[in-house]
Amino acid sequence: MTQLYETANGISRRAALKLGAAGAGALAVFGAMPARAKDAPIRVLLAPEPKIVPGQLRAGGSANVASCIYDWLFRLEGEDQKFTPSLAERADHDAEFKIWTIALRPGVFFHNGTELSADDLIFTMNRHNDAAIGSPLKAVFTQIRTMEKVDKLTVRFVLAQPDPDFLLKFLDKNAAILVHDYDYAGQGDAKPCGTGPFTVEEYVPSQYMRLKRNPSYFVAGLPKADALEILFVSDPQTQMLSLEAGQGDIVRTLPFDLVAKYQKQAAISVQRLACGYFTPITMRCDQKPFDDVRVRRAMKLVVDRKQMLDNAAMGYGELANDDYVWPGFPYHANLPVKQQDIAQARRLLAEAGHPNGIDVEIVCESNRPPVRDVVLLYQQMAQAAGIRVKVKAVSSDIFYAQYFMKATVVCESWGHREALDLLAVSVRTGATWNEGHYSNPELDRLIEEATAEGDLEKRRALFGRIQTILSDDGPAVIPFFHNVFAASRADVKGFLLTQNWINDYRFVTRG
Repeated sequence: MTQLYETANGISRRAALKLGAAGAGALAVFGAMPARAKDAPIRVLLAPEPKIVPGQLRAGGSANVASCIYDWLFRLEGEDQKFTPSLAERADHDAEFKIWTIALRPGVFFHNGTELSADDLIFTMNRHNDAAIGSPLKAVFTQIRTMEKVDKLTVRFVLAQPDPDFLLKFLDKNAAILVHDYDYAGQGDAKPCGTGPFTVEEYVPSQYMRLKRNPSYFVAGLPKADALEILFVSDPQTQMLSLEAGQGDIVRTLPFDLVAKYQKQAAISVQRLACGYFTPITMRCDQKPFDDVRVRRAMKLVVDRKQMLDNAAMGYGELANDDYVWPGFPYHANLPVKQQDIAQARRLLAEAGHPNGIDVEIVCESNRPPVRDVVLLYQQMAQAAGIRVKVKAVSSDIFYAQYFMKATVVCESWGHREALDLLAVSVRTGATWNEGHYSNPELDRLIEEATAEGDLEKRRALFGRIQTILSDDGPAVIPFFHNVFAASRADVKGFLLTQNWINDYRFVTRG
């Protein structure tokens, strides 16, 4: 397989936070506890997630829950983020990258006792096309023309056009393989069923989940932990207080303003991962005044991008140009990053019929750093151009239930994806997660051409055009891409962040 980019994981360690009264309260559902015993279940602190069935996963916490219960055809493993077969035993393609054959690993069983087969892979893929599910991967897998069951464990995919990176699409958190004979609509969120390393023993939504080791897991010696406990806590600060109190073991998202403080201490380890996470301020292009490209351009020109990166993410990341494409990809076209221009923003607003400026309400996630800080900084920067911003901050569960794909202007956290898959789910016409309701036929065509192009230089040229369109015309203000940080107790070993959010708990143990 031709892979057009490499990934890397930078690790830094050692940090801590002084305990406050909120630490014990965070674990009220389990009761106040002393520091964790060596044989105690590994406890993970995550933000609450409304959906935990693949196909409907949204934020990173849901991917972390899924990683314990489900498995994927392929995974990213180790500090080098190596692309590794998991449920897939092998994959082959023809010379044109249009016919892909995937053979599944034999002897794998779902938690309900069903043996993994080609029927499950086909069921999973068909489920992404079910409008009632609302899977973002419907837009990612549009090039599949046919799926054919070759034998009990083998599926052949025939694509409408070449795709050298077809296998990378299966790294998406929503691409976990489901079993064909289970009622996911009725039981999936209450009693999850996958092939993963842990089975669910008890689950109270928005409070906690208890998991135990799957004795039938197909990888010998894994998982290393006998049990996990996931505690759902919305506030990142409360998560960290609980971690320092010894009442938790892993916090997936460490706020940027706490990183330096933790790195000076020995009680807690800190991980840092360079990747393409970003926090877009997305405008609905089908609603006034954002149906006018001049207004969208004005919204983008008010941003001092370096100042925003330095203040919202403590400089941990790279500047962005409103184009969705992380500079870490080798096919990224290195275009000049637009500079703040308040005068030009005012002129554009006046030309669009708003000489006295505009009023904008931005609905954002309150509990996913650095979202709220980005919006508050934007509020200050935009004021000089006559863009009067009202901020409505809500927790992630409320955001996705009430405002995602509905509100006129939103800001939330988007995780790292291979760029073409990200574009397919976020800005391609009609995509499930196209929250800007953006449509540009030329962009759609260029995404198709870039998907089929295996030559790196030719793909970079196509991305130059894609990035230019999105920077000038697209629906979002994207000031920067940021690194991600996680924290864990120093005696917890084997936890690593992954770029695709599916952080791997199979190797976690208490040393």
